Amino acid sequence: MILNFFGVAQDRRTNARGLPNVLQLELLVREFRDVIRFTQPPQIIQTVLFGLLAPFARLLGYRGSYPEYLTRRSATGVPLEP
Repeated sequence: MILNFFGVAQDRRTNARGLPNVLQLELLVREFRDVIRFTQPPQIIQTVLFGLLAPFARLLGYRGSYPEYLTRRSATGVPLEP
């Protein structure tokens, strides 16, 4: 999970607050829902809203996990371990 979030940030696909856009964030949260959960809005609203957004996010090329981020090296050239 962490490598995916850092990879998105390293690729400059985040806003000024360091968050991915809502479509990318939605897929990341769905992919890692066993380890991450938003407290707002309520869970039922998240489930419905994210369920509606997921197909559009995938059509636009977003994914919940990026395998290339798992083998990426740090800025110093050291491999990042999953």
